[in-house]
Amino acid sequence: MVGTEPRDVGAVRDAARALIAAALPVLATRHLFPRPDTDPFMTVGSDYFGSDFAIPEHDALERAIEHAHPRFREDTPLGERDFAHSYTYSFVEACVARLTFARDPWALDGPEVEQSVDELVAQVMHEESEVACCRVVSHLTTIDGRRHRLGGIDVVPMVERPSGHRREVREAIASAIAGSGLAFRGNDVADAWAPPESVLIARNISTEPFDAASALSRKLDSFFLTAQLMHAGTAQSMYEVQGETSMVRRFRPTI
Repeated sequence: MVGTEPRDVGAVRDAARALIAAALPVLATRHLFPRPDTDPFMTVGSDYFGSDFAIPEHDALERAIEHAHPRFREDTPLGERDFAHSYTYSFVEACVARLTFARDPWALDGPEVEQSVDELVAQVMHEESEVACCRVVSHLTTIDGRRHRLGGIDVVPMVERPSGHRREVREAIASAIAGSGLAFRGNDVADAWAPPESVLIARNISTEPFDAASALSRKLDSFFLTAQLMHAGTAQSMYEVQGETSMVRRFRPTI
């Protein structure tokens, strides 16, 4: 319960709520919010810049994060140090996307903002995070056309007709990597269609999300090669989406 949390955690929560309340009007003046349903995602350095949030509420959240965990402090060695702004921008972007999905963009007291606040606190207070790799493969499915878990990998068959294929693939990936639609902005790789297709999903928890993603990709390589050799299959890897499973994160989803 919130009432039993350490004071530093409460400070992060309060500062996060204050930031999103101040940030949305700033984004609105730049015609970046509310966002269209077809493009709910935004990214720092592309849609906006850090200087756009040169507001007291952003500085307050950074200070709250720096006080909440030792790895954010200036006296932490660079190889071990983390930086608060990696999470503040991601927090705002997560709120924007979730509010867009909810079709109530100014509902600051709703579950969309609170879920993002919870994720921010979890990311700040814990050095480990969950990472997933989702690989779309052709000419591979399960016998019964249903989802199965084999060797720590989820095999999710795609069964929709061509008209529903893109949505089905993206929903399967989004079930593992929240906000994975960000990876598809300006990328039409998902137009490929080579049935029977499946999405292979591998997950791991690590303090180094980028390294963990590479290890998961190699795990999928081994699984995929085994399937090819056992069944003399013509299956091919089509593309892969990697990223942290939380929408507040350091490692944004990439193809």
